[in-house]
Amino acid sequence: MFYNPVNNGVMFQYDSKNLDLQAEFIFDWYGGNIQKRDDEFLTQGYLRKNFFDKKFFLGGSFLLYHFKNSNFLNLDGNNFDTYLLDRFYYQVFIGTDLTQLIPSLDKIKISFSNLSSMERKRRLSTGTDPFSNQIGWQLDTQLQYKGFGIDNSLYFGDRQFKYFREYGENFYAGLPFYQSRFYDRAELYYEYKNHYLVGRFSFILHFNHEGFYHQQMLTLSLDTHKLLNTLGYK
Repeated sequence: MFYNPVNNGVMFQYDSKNLDLQAEFIFDWYGGNIQKRDDEFLTQGYLRKNFFDKKFFLGGSFLLYHFKNSNFLNLDGNNFDTYLLDRFYYQVFIGTDLTQLIPSLDKIKISFSNLSSMERKRRLSTGTDPFSNQIGWQLDTQLQYKGFGIDNSLYFGDRQFKYFREYGENFYAGLPFYQSRFYDRAELYYEYKNHYLVGRFSFILHFNHEGFYHQQMLTLSLDTHKLLNTLGYK
């Protein structure tokens, strides 16, 4: 704090091998500026409990954004009337990992979750708006055989990101396709793996009620510690 006072958050993690339970909590005051009266922070939590040697799992997560920046929020065209916007995302999931039961496959996982959000504005003229409720559901499936795989996410429910047309991708970090009532993301890939490198080439397909989109992606993950050990450096 004396040399470089940038401690604006805290993170707690818990991982119990005996209980097979993982938990995490994060608080990040990433945009505090007392002089400008800006107040921007997020808090995030995650909990997962595994059963039957990780063959079955359930859990949940949440993410809360508190954003008080009247200059940015004025993009909605209300003449600086909007001064604060709260967004709350939450997910409750249940799933199964059948990889141990089908050893011929590299991976086989299925999970189903409630994927929803709440948003509200605070205005100088009328005070706090009521929370909107966007309720959605998502089915995730992963299947991989000898490096070839498919990772599919199917969403259906209410349109998410209520104020996306006003604030855009500079404000909403999630995929804009979740503004649709129906959205399917299918990633077809090949993954190469050795002792220190994981490489994946993906062909990603996006489907919603408006159309079809595609993209390609190459991902490389290098473990430098294992690489140096392989080269004889300790």
